[in-house]
Amino acid sequence: MRLLDTQIEDVVIRAQMYKDVLNAVNNKAVQLQPKEIQVDEVYRSDLIAYRVYALAELAWLVDLLLDREDPAEPIVMGKTIYFPPLAFVRDRIRYYQGLANA
Repeated sequence: MRLLDTQIEDVVIRAQMYKDVLNAVNNKAVQLQPKEIQVDEVYRSDLIAYRVYALAELAWLVDLLLDREDPAEPIVMGKTIYFPPLAFVRDRIRYYQGLANA
């Protein structure tokens, strides 16, 4: 299964998934994994996703957690980002795909 946010075609349901993921991270409702941004990652959300999850396709999650809309916008080197478990992300995508397909 691919873990792309665009698998949820309905933008309203996708936005609800984003809100759900951010709430879980901000409220520490799931175990979080810290990742400090390195010098070679400041423009590479795909590289960050690969180093955290071994899946570059989760670059959208990095941008979501950073509230970053423009990939040309640099990420602050040394900043620490807290990532939810891959199983949680997979579960949320499946759940919201189910809502979109219902």
